[in-house]
Amino acid sequence: MQGDLAPNQLISLMSYPGQPTTLALPDHSDRIQVVYTPLYGQNKKLSAAVNSALKPQQWINLIDTISQIPEPKIPTATVNPSGAG
Repeated sequence: MQGDLAPNQLISLMSYPGQPTTLALPDHSDRIQVVYTPLYGQNKKLSAAVNSALKPQQWINLIDTISQIPEPKIPTATVNPSGAG
């Protein structure tokens, strides 16, 4: 992955020349560790704002509730605002 979606570090048994985000550790022979920096890093105010957002189940409940709102009835006849015609 590249750009904003790129991990900050890849840790495995191997490192790759020219790839500064890779790290080889001998205890990673059975796994690859992918490390991402939190969205707002150490900014506690922004992190708190993100954490106050709806949780996954709350999103599902919100969408379910919105889907129960009936569609409005919209008249199909045109109305002449001047009253003429």
